[in-house]
Amino acid sequence: MLQFYLALAATPLLMLFAVTGHYSGIEALQVTTPDWSIIARCAIVAVSASLASDQSARGTTRANAAVAAQAVYIQLPVALAIDAFIFRHWPDLAAMIGVVLIISAGLVNGLIPLMRRK
Repeated sequence: MLQFYLALAATPLLMLFAVTGHYSGIEALQVTTPDWSIIARCAIVAVSASLASDQSARGTTRANAAVAAQAVYIQLPVALAIDAFIFRHWPDLAAMIGVVLIISAGLVNGLIPLMRRK
């Protein structure tokens, strides 16, 4: 729901900036009709992000914080994978280091309780 309210507040400002840029005479700010594939990509991102946010919110209400944090932190590696394989934007070294750190932290967080049981 928060995403909806943020979009509701941001839309008038973005429209104002887009119209101002279009009529400013600066060629780089001219608004044109986007290709259908761009609209489709935006729709895919909007729907998948909204569903992921909803499921994350539901998960945090049903699990403890340690479990919910792992579910939320996995979103970054998944987003990078989608960006790489669907949109062909390959992550840089810093992004890959971040993915390794996130996955490592999740594994360590999951292994610590197992090691304590021994």
